[in-house]
Amino acid sequence: MRRGRIVVEIEAGMFETERSVSFRGVDQVYQLVVDLADVADGKLEVGILGESNGTVLVALPRDTFTSGSTVRVPRAVVELE
Repeated sequence: MRRGRIVVEIEAGMFETERSVSFRGVDQVYQLVVDLADVADGKLEVGILGESNGTVLVALPRDTFTSGSTVRVPRAVVELE
């Protein structure tokens, strides 16, 4: 699977080894808690599942609070590795 990174807002998690992150998808804001190792420089590591019509389907490292672990985000917020 191709890898990429998306820009996220990062806050402290409940434990030292985790972070709470949020970001805007195509139609809503998503929030999830991830391991500290999944974020760096304000960006979250994701898997790239596909691209279509200016959006990218990404696999997140964990489920969001509302939408599982696969979400669609605007292409502009994705850095491909």
